[in-house]
Amino acid sequence: MIKDAETQEVIYHVRRDPSEPKLETQLPPSIDPNVTRCVYYTFHPSFLDRSVIGTRVTFSVGEQPLENLRMIERHYCGNTLIRSYDFTFSFCPPNTVNTWETEYEVPALSSEVKERILSGDYDTNTSDTFLFVGNKLFLHNKACYRYSSSQPQGGRLMLDVPPKPTIMP
Repeated sequence: MIKDAETQEVIYHVRRDPSEPKLETQLPPSIDPNVTRCVYYTFHPSFLDRSVIGTRVTFSVGEQPLENLRMIERHYCGNTLIRSYDFTFSFCPPNTVNTWETEYEVPALSSEVKERILSGDYDTNTSDTFLFVGNKLFLHNKACYRYSSSQPQGGRLMLDVPPKPTIMP
């Protein structure tokens, strides 16, 4: 879930139906292990004017406890790093369901950076989220963003598979 932490307005929310089977933790052999999970978001341009964003993620822990769960998130406009966040969740007991709620203070953007973001598309506005357990990387998610006043806000998760090379005759 993504919300405006000041007004509590929910901007984006997705939830897995608890009656559905759990997601597989391993990629099927037919999928390249080098692909990246990518979420594509569309937000209203006013999203860039919010000063505090809240997120909530619910996750389950298997048989082993998780110590020092760390999330590093970096946001880019083109090749320029515009925001970086670093959060730690110290301990998660085994066989539990946990909720990680975080508030991000969003630094104000200059008008020129905001214009670059608004004129860009999914390939311009990106973020990388790295999750570590005990200093070992175990998940890398990518997100791509676009801003439109004519489309509803939302997101979709995809496996971002690199394109296959084209063979010319």
